[in-house]
Amino acid sequence: MYSIRAVAHFFASKLILASVAGLVVALTTAARAHEGLDSDIQESSEAIRQHPDEFEHRLRRGHLLRLAGQLEGSLHDLEHARALAPHEPRVLLQTGITLTALGRFERAEQALTASLDHGGRWARTYAELAKVRVKRGAKAAAVAAYRESLKLKPDVDVYLSFGELYESLGRSAEAREVYRAGLTQTRAEILSLALIRLELASGHPEAALTLIDAALSSAPIKTSWLLRRAQVLEASGEPRLARTTRQAALVEAHRVAREHGSSMAYTQRAQVYLELGSHAAARRDVARALSLSPRYPAALELSEKLERQSLPRSTQ
Repeated sequence: MYSIRAVAHFFASKLILASVAGLVVALTTAARAHEGLDSDIQESSEAIRQHPDEFEHRLRRGHLLRLAGQLEGSLHDLEHARALAPHEPRVLLQTGITLTALGRFERAEQALTASLDHGGRWARTYAELAKVRVKRGAKAAAVAAYRESLKLKPDVDVYLSFGELYESLGRSAEAREVYRAGLTQTRAEILSLALIRLELASGHPEAALTLIDAALSSAPIKTSWLLRRAQVLEASGEPRLARTTRQAALVEAHRVAREHGSSMAYTQRAQVYLELGSHAAARRDVARALSLSPRYPAALELSEKLERQSLPRSTQ
């Protein structure tokens, strides 16, 4: 039997997994682009050799070096660019971002504030400044910076960070407003998950179900949303409705597996089988998923979970 608290924790874990999935994609993309980065860095180095007094080339290489993970080299180039163009807001912004990555938050805030003072009033500048202020414990000032960033440009990550900031301040109503505004602007699933988690943590399962039903109405693949609905129903003391909803999720999972036959489809169906108590069927689908994509994170995680559940209690 799930409790509301347990389901809130579940949605928090799904929010983390969604963020991690985005990070995995970003890292994979970065790895594929590494050869291109090296070429671009070499090109910038040649431009610096030919035009040592033009700050643009130092700015570009500083940005590229940070993308390549060479933070100290990035900072060296950006400080050189700053010496050539002390009030250039793009240089100040990039310097602030690199200093943040290095954990030098006081200097990062100084650079980002200087960027704003010299015309760099961009959404990215305010968003980076907000992150630094959170790191430095200046949360009220971070709120103001996040507001300015979103006035200039709606951004999923900024909405998510802003909502989490309000939650850390105990201001659930404002966090709810931020997540809802972000959903209206972007329709991002990760913001929906954040809002559902917040409603559950606040003891409002009915509001969470309303959000899930809204997502179900437009989701092209409904399996995961049906499972989420079942978990909330069970936590609300509706085990029969929860099981009926899981059976509907299995019907949907069968359809998706037939039409796509992908690692994701088999992993989702395995999760449904697991929640219905059909462990053998879940293992078969996990094996299918891993045969197609041996490193698929969700399938590996589910495989480990099934393995743990199969162990005798005395060995766990």
